[in-house]
Amino acid sequence: MTTEMFTSAAQRYLDALQSLSPREQDAFFLLVDEDVEFLDPFNHTRGKLAMRSIFSEMFEKLPDVSFDIHHHMTDVENQLVFAHWTFSADNKWTGRINFQGMSRLHLNNQAKVDAHFDYWDAASEIYEKLPVLAGLFRMLKAPLRVREGQI
Repeated sequence: MTTEMFTSAAQRYLDALQSLSPREQDAFFLLVDEDVEFLDPFNHTRGKLAMRSIFSEMFEKLPDVSFDIHHHMTDVENQLVFAHWTFSADNKWTGRINFQGMSRLHLNNQAKVDAHFDYWDAASEIYEKLPVLAGLFRMLKAPLRVREGQI
């Protein structure tokens, strides 16, 4: 794949991710390989249908989902894209959620994404905001926290 093809395919995917909605899923998944590997803190799947199922469920459970991509870097030689983003959605248990994360994307020679790995802190961004789990996480973190003056 040429540098221009790679750069164009990467930008199309990032643009599609940023404008993703329940109605735009068909266009988004045209950019994804049939055998895509998808990973996030809750899921690890292979296949376009499995990934699409995860995204469909996300839209069912979380109204008003959006990805705001702040910046990205490309590694043309290895066909990789790294993107820094903010995820936002409404959550019936915690209210509006916003958190930052990173994606590592790999494009194959057909200019389709065949690996999409999302990295973000599920503990502090989700679990610690749930009333039932918040106290437990504070208790677990307390002995690990460095106190001022201990460094």
